[in-house]
Amino acid sequence: MPENKIVRRRNEEAERQDWKCHWCKGLMTPVPPFQPGADYPPTMVTLDHMFHKGDQRRKNPPRSGERRYVAACRSCNEERGKVHEKLMGMKKHSKLRARALQVGRQPLPLEPAS
Repeated sequence: MPENKIVRRRNEEAERQDWKCHWCKGLMTPVPPFQPGADYPPTMVTLDHMFHKGDQRRKNPPRSGERRYVAACRSCNEERGKVHEKLMGMKKHSKLRARALQVGRQPLPLEPAS
């Protein structure tokens, strides 16, 4: 069965980053085949926006060669989403707890390390 376009894009971005999460540098796993009701692993590769929804940089079209997405593990992507939702006063979408609360880690930065 051919890969879905989104799955292919996730895997291509992960390959470009040597399967390391942009935020925590942990190893990511490929997207498993879709199964209704499946619980996907926290290390699964996702595409994450570089800038949160309220950031002015998202309102302008990308400059030549500018990256707007990075490959991130599911845990980091969801954790950053929760932080942004809280900062923006948005409705919470995810039922999962932030990884920092689960394992006693410091929250991830909102901006990538330079």
